Amino acid sequence: MNLKELMSLGMDLEKQEQYFKTEQQEDLYILKTQMQWETKHLLFSMIPIISLSFIIGIVNRNLVTTLIITSLIAIFFAIGYGLFRVAAFQMYKEIIFNTKSQQCYIQNTFFGKKSNPTLIDKKYNLEKLSYQPLTRSGKTRYSLRYTTHKTYHLMVIRTDEDKLIIENFMQDIDYEKFSN
Repeated sequence: MNLKELMSLGMDLEKQEQYFKTEQQEDLYILKTQMQWETKHLLFSMIPIISLSFIIGIVNRNLVTTLIITSLIAIFFAIGYGLFRVAAFQMYKEIIFNTKSQQCYIQNTFFGKKSNPTLIDKKYNLEKLSYQPLTRSGKTRYSLRYTTHKTYHLMVIRTDEDKLIIENFMQDIDYEKFSN
């Protein structure tokens, strides 16, 4: 595998990462903000550090010492990044729409233990749902918000395709609500 293929794999990691899930369980429509755990993220995050250490070692002509020190740094980085990914996988938010009671609420999950649900609206109306564009560094992301007497920030949507998936999911909820 050459460097160009490795770089393209690294670019694909950013684009293909799934940071939300949609589920339907009987009368419940659930939007989860749970990131996925994939070992390849951990492995690809170490490649730049190790390759940089190799280049620095060649320039300094002290390859063994530089490799030992930078390998330790790469290991500590991998441990820290691994803990971050585990935390992102285990701590997430569920946005739940109940079509039977027509309630909308948020439930946080922390290492498998679910908190008490926070009621957003007793009778949800998808017209109160909005997508506020956020443009930074030339990329447009969207903030999914639900507004009652208070504005609830539900999640950040990274791409237009993801926004379309969530809009279709919300239309399914709206259809289900009015068909009952």
